Amino acid sequence: MKKLFFAVLSFLIFSCSEKPSNKQNVEVSKFSIKIVDTLFVNAKEEIILIENIDSRTDVSEDLKFYYNYNQKQHLIDVINLDEMRFERKIQLEREGPNGTGKIKRIDFTKSGQVLINSKNKIQVFNYGGEKIKQIRLDNDNLKGDSLVGREYIDTFFGILSDDGRYCYTIYFKNFFEPGGVAIINLKDQTFTKRPIIGLDKIKEFKVSYNGTYGRVVGPGLFFKGHDNQILISNDYINELYVYDIANDCTYHHTYKSNFLKNYNSKPSKQQTNSIKEFKSLLDETGNSIRLRQIIPDPTHKRYYRFSKGEKLEGNRSSMVLTVFDEQFHQVFETDNISLNSYIDVSFVKDDNIFVLENIEDEMAFVVMKIQEI
Repeated sequence: MKKLFFAVLSFLIFSCSEKPSNKQNVEVSKFSIKIVDTLFVNAKEEIILIENIDSRTDVSEDLKFYYNYNQKQHLIDVINLDEMRFERKIQLEREGPNGTGKIKRIDFTKSGQVLINSKNKIQVFNYGGEKIKQIRLDNDNLKGDSLVGREYIDTFFGILSDDGRYCYTIYFKNFFEPGGVAIINLKDQTFTKRPIIGLDKIKEFKVSYNGTYGRVVGPGLFFKGHDNQILISNDYINELYVYDIANDCTYHHTYKSNFLKNYNSKPSKQQTNSIKEFKSLLDETGNSIRLRQIIPDPTHKRYYRFSKGEKLEGNRSSMVLTVFDEQFHQVFETDNISLNSYIDVSFVKDDNIFVLENIEDEMAFVVMKIQEI
């Protein structure tokens, strides 16, 4: 389960040229996948604390480095992926001129800048930990479009353009009601809204506990930049939203699975003062599927997704692999996957899928070979 501050984009917007529907017939392929290795990182006597939280990790665009945020020591470990060893650390400051505050998001660019978001602030640093830019996300500090009523810009998400000029994230209309894409021009501090019809539909899945310590739980969102596009999906509904940055529009793709339910159930009620009933309502909505984020394979121009299905014997769950082509058509899926972990941080390197694992407090990557047969 994810706590609040998650959203999902939906529907086709603006004047996009129509893309082929996922309902069209596409050539079906077959793939094999198997675990071929487990690579341990040489920590060089350093202590690497592994959170395995996607929003606070990143991989360089050339796939040579993995960046791991260490919350306890407030630093970023730089891991050399070619040699599987600790490279260096980027020590950060919590307060002062170069202070980050509590980190919600990191995103490294090939131009030598890193986005480090904290509450209500977009911040840009260099790789040495020096702050280059900071923008507070309110009407007093942003030009262009205005935040109206209870709207706010969420800094849990965030993608920095290669030239460091723009930041892309999501704005909300209200608590757990996403409204669309937020585009921040960091040079002139201009805010541009891109409203999306139907974006707030995930509010129908949220469950609120109104007891002494209030809590709201709902679907998790994945927000990933790739090839001048932003890939947005959630873990409750079998769908994908692709925001095309160059053409300034969004495409909505829906899918049907032979091995998974295509959406979780909506709760019978959404608010309760009883912790027992709260847990029961969560069971109603969250035990069917857990879809993971899309993993780009730039070499073969494909995308992969692992998903957790319904529970099996021994408290295990089925694991499903789905393969999409360059146009995001579903071309393959199988439930013949032997994985014990719930994949959170993963990427494709050297034609293999790398999955971050904490093995007895050591950082490691499980390597899986996937190929068309």
